[in-house]
Amino acid sequence: MTAAPRYLVFAATRNEGAFLVEWVTWYRMLGFEVMVGHNDCTDHSPALLDALAAAGWVTPLPFQPKGAHPKTIAHRTARAHPLTAAADWMMICDIDEFLVLHQGDGTIDSFVQDMQARSETPSDGICFHWRCFGTQARDRWADGWQHRMFTACGEGRSSVNISFKTLFREPLRYRRFGDHAPDRFD
Repeated sequence: MTAAPRYLVFAATRNEGAFLVEWVTWYRMLGFEVMVGHNDCTDHSPALLDALAAAGWVTPLPFQPKGAHPKTIAHRTARAHPLTAAADWMMICDIDEFLVLHQGDGTIDSFVQDMQARSETPSDGICFHWRCFGTQARDRWADGWQHRMFTACGEGRSSVNISFKTLFREPLRYRRFGDHAPDRFD
């Protein structure tokens, strides 16, 4: 019997503790293992990530961005982590980005299996249209579920909505990770 594929999501964060529990829960609900990089936090993020790690919900990944852009160092640190080597598929996103699946049973494995079944050849990556959501006319932070507060986005053809995120297979086949897709395929 073949082992079920392992899906990993990674986000780099700094002082976003107020949003961590919702984001981690969302991606676990979809069937991802979750790894969160953090650096130089002055809020409660590291303690919260440690508590979530103790519960088995997340792998915290502290890093120090010395000499390069923080996300560049975060991506290098994530690439070197054993959890990345063990993953069959990986996606990189931010704490304010929530993947919504409209195919399969709502899990990432069902979605990937459905996509692979529709394809003539197995895919090494699946791109998701990443739409930008506005502020909903809010001018202050309010406590609550982010995925329920921010539900309106720009038109599909709007220039802010032309981006994508990638779920990619065998992460270590790429020498570099980026915010939207991996780079330098081996």
